[in-house]
Amino acid sequence: MADHIVGPRIYFIALLGFLIFYGLGVLFQPPNHDRPSKYYAYLWMFFLYDGLLVFTLGLALPPTTTLSIVFALALALDVLGTDIDLQAEFGARFAKSGRWVLLAGVATGYALSLFRRPDPLVVDVLAAALTGFVMFHTFEGQFPVTRGNKFPAFAAGLLLFFGLHLLLGAAE
Repeated sequence: MADHIVGPRIYFIALLGFLIFYGLGVLFQPPNHDRPSKYYAYLWMFFLYDGLLVFTLGLALPPTTTLSIVFALALALDVLGTDIDLQAEFGARFAKSGRWVLLAGVATGYALSLFRRPDPLVVDVLAAALTGFVMFHTFEGQFPVTRGNKFPAFAAGLLLFFGLHLLLGAAE
């Protein structure tokens, strides 16, 4: 049923997740680099990311032990890479308190999964949004946000594209 409700729009949700995190990257680019708000925004973003990842993806582990190990290794490398990136960017501040915030995100997601299983529709939507975040996080390392970015044009194009899909019935 969740596939019928979300359908092809799942790709738009992933792209919307990418857009949100791209917008945050633009918002906090230099000269706002040293503002404490960037540090707290990134911590909040990764707290949510880690918590939602544990909450939603724990329900859909791969079908074999080998794939589960590869999945766990990929997640561990993602967490390690994030830790290294945040340590490089925020230094001692992150080492002292930031790691605990990220650990709290994982613990919160796990605790929520023990008490409440999300609806499959919620899992699909959150997984798609997380996919957008992972895409942005990966691309940001390869193609950093620069001052000459075209974020407003990208956002407008994305919304126009989705509007045309709705108008023409392709996203039904």
